[in-house]
Amino acid sequence: MDQYNIKRLPSTFFLIGLGCIAELLVGPIWLQQGSLLSALLLHLGASLLLAVGFIKFKKNAKQKELRAVYFFGLMLVVFFPCFGLPMGILVIVWVRRGQKSHLGIYEEYEEYIEHVGGKDTYGSLYLRQLDKLRGDIGFESYIDIIKGDNDNIKQRVIEKLSRNATVHSVKLLKMALSDLSPEVRLGAANALLKIEKTINDKIQTALNMTKQRGVAQDYTNLGGQYRGYAFIGLMEKKSSDHYMLLACQAYQQSLDLDTNQASVIKDYAEILLAVGDYEKAQKFLDNGIQIWPDDWQMHLLRAETYFLRRRFECVEGALYGMTSQDLSPLQVSALKFWSAKHSKGS
Repeated sequence: MDQYNIKRLPSTFFLIGLGCIAELLVGPIWLQQGSLLSALLLHLGASLLLAVGFIKFKKNAKQKELRAVYFFGLMLVVFFPCFGLPMGILVIVWVRRGQKSHLGIYEEYEEYIEHVGGKDTYGSLYLRQLDKLRGDIGFESYIDIIKGDNDNIKQRVIEKLSRNATVHSVKLLKMALSDLSPEVRLGAANALLKIEKTINDKIQTALNMTKQRGVAQDYTNLGGQYRGYAFIGLMEKKSSDHYMLLACQAYQQSLDLDTNQASVIKDYAEILLAVGDYEKAQKFLDNGIQIWPDDWQMHLLRAETYFLRRRFECVEGALYGMTSQDLSPLQVSALKFWSAKHSKGS
């Protein structure tokens, strides 16, 4: 079951099961023996067993919203001999089934809308409506589910994350490694292994392509695989740095075959900045900007290079004249900050 670990609760289920059996015998004993006192004593004993079982179960159950339902079922048993037990079971089953039918993961709805509606005007409209629905009725995002109490949905999320090798997925899966449930922890560990195997398979495929064809695009793809593996967060820093250097070698081989690759120069520069080779990164970016003067991402990277080298006086000039078109919100805020400094300076 998803709310608790069955292996840890044998005594709890024994008490609840014994109490249910005793309660089921109340009616037959009353009818066969005609003894109201015997039936009453048996009912009180069954109620006591169920109450103790409920208390032990409540301490282990993770899903707090169901505790009130279980308590209501217990009260039905106590106050309605014979008939209370089936009534309580029906109420609990009905509530649990209704709850499971309404489980919703925000990212699943988002993926469905993007698949059906695309990213055109209608698709964007649907996504905006989904965001509104999320605020109104509370779809849960992946991080909310991982931090929550429902192990059943956590397993669903973990399975989906295992098929999506991203930094975000790895962070969530590492968070799930600290979960109270051993099933969730095991699932998260297996998911991380699955992601790592997927990445290694892609690296091996890219390596084989460089040996079979050896064109610039093959080395670019190999560098991207190394780069993704280094940044995804599966390794310690020393191993990550090793794959960054492998990415640098692959990008250099790609540029040796074809220098007309703006995207490769930018990716190469990002890796160089990550390993601390700021001067080489600036050299690549300076040469690239001469060929692609309107590539604002190169300008941003060069500004970052000046900043990391503590040449703050050059940052303003590197960003001067840029617009916020095609920039991320974080990049726009950096642009506004340095543009304001430039305006004050002039």
